[in-house]
Amino acid sequence: MTTVDSTTDADGLQDATITFVDDPSHHQPKKTCFIVCPIGDNNSEIRKRSNQVKTHIIDVALEPLGYETIRADVIDKSGNITTQIVNQLIEADLVIADLTGHNPNVFYELAIRHAFAKPFIHLMQDGE
Repeated sequence: MTTVDSTTDADGLQDATITFVDDPSHHQPKKTCFIVCPIGDNNSEIRKRSNQVKTHIIDVALEPLGYETIRADVIDKSGNITTQIVNQLIEADLVIADLTGHNPNVFYELAIRHAFAKPFIHLMQDGE
């Protein structure tokens, strides 16, 4: 929202003030990026690596572009987790799949995304 206030001083000079107000109703909804990766148990090396890749690579690259990143272990809706993962694979604006470690679940989930011919990005640790 933009407002303009103007005043005229004693000499007849007009002064204008323009105020820009951030109006949340004009914001585009965030785009979603579902991250498919090996997750592992809490505090495992696999989980630590996946957290680092998400935080220091994926989030850094996508947040300035208006993406919200989601990973299966942080889906906060109640219900069948498998159904929720498949829904994310189909509905997300983008899927990033970390193929490091050749995790069969990652390949399976990526195949679902391929079946719907929607955008995806592959990542893999150097040397694999």
